[in-house]
Amino acid sequence: MFIFTPTDVQLINNSSIYIMENINIHTAILYLTVSDCDTGENGYVTIELISLISIVELEKVNNNTYILITNINFDRELISSYSFSLKIYDHGKPNNSIINIFNLYLIDINDCFPYFNNSINYSFIIDENNQENLIIHTFQIYDHDENDQIILYFEFTNEEEKEIFYINKQNQLIIKKSLDYEYKSFYNLTLIAQDLIEHRTKILINIYLNDLNDNPVKFNKNFIQIQIQENQLNKIFLRQIQAEDKDKNDQIIYYIHSNDINYVENLIELTTNGNLYTKIKFKQKQINKFQFRIIANDSLHIDIILIEILINNNILLKPQSPYCINLYHNKYIQIEFQAYRNVSFYLRNSSSSSNLILFPNGTLIIKSILNKYSFDIYLEENNFSAIFTNFIILIQFQ
Repeated sequence: MFIFTPTDVQLINNSSIYIMENINIHTAILYLTVSDCDTGENGYVTIELISLISIVELEKVNNNTYILITNINFDRELISSYSFSLKIYDHGKPNNSIINIFNLYLIDINDCFPYFNNSINYSFIIDENNQENLIIHTFQIYDHDENDQIILYFEFTNEEEKEIFYINKQNQLIIKKSLDYEYKSFYNLTLIAQDLIEHRTKILINIYLNDLNDNPVKFNKNFIQIQIQENQLNKIFLRQIQAEDKDKNDQIIYYIHSNDINYVENLIELTTNGNLYTKIKFKQKQINKFQFRIIANDSLHIDIILIEILINNNILLKPQSPYCINLYHNKYIQIEFQAYRNVSFYLRNSSSSSNLILFPNGTLIIKSILNKYSFDIYLEENNFSAIFTNFIILIQFQ
């Protein structure tokens, strides 16, 4: 038997055949010529293909020549090699035969994309204020192609990300800088795996920061004076005391300083969210002012503010209550409130909130006409507030 192959097929030791994995179906891979020196039936030779699966097909060209052609589309990543046999025999009696065993090997081409392990969650949670050059994950990348070289790199959307995140040659995700939750709480990154012929696969990387209690709670002032008139009803809302905390998830609790609580516990009430109320009716002759401290606590840091309650009947607001208006026409009413200091005006507990609008500059608009309106007026500036409860407007129609 004489065997020869096309130029793109390698034959080694007349038994090992090497072809490219992307070879077309019905492509010739072997040419075989057989002969027998005997004459007649003794010299008539036949070749028979022996194979469990029909990966190749044997075609007869003439009595002595055969072609072996491919019968399937190959994929080295699924099956990398096959075996089959050729039985050669004459038609004499008894007949003589030989069997040649062939191994067919597929040569790898770079036809596969790199891929990541889809069972892994590529979302990472780290504490803010991390150490510099922190390694948070080592990526495993796969490629069915043999000896393929894969590189990882980020597809950054801005220069800031480029200065923070880095993939080294060991495929480790490194955070180069310490991150601050209050500046930015999460990052979305695109990671690309690329092989030698630029097959690319992308995945989304999510990095979330844990908010640590690393910022102190802070009042923006250290003193507030609240002025009220005597004989006001108890349970009057005075003001909401508020501190600031850059830690977004911190809960701030407010309470009266332990050294002051015994003195003021029967006078005022402070809720844990900072709302301040009166507990009694104040008389100026008995108490004209008192002070106490309020603490804001975020469970790790505290700050203190001094509160002064001033009971004072001095005229701070014009016009005074009750305010009477003689009305000749059914129209809107506008009243300009004035205070002796530069404050903002706020309306609370209105008897007809839909018909009254009080602007911060003190302009009151009465939209519809009733005989009587009542409401509370709050005056506030940076560290001062005053409350006028049950302000009454009476309207007489002429």
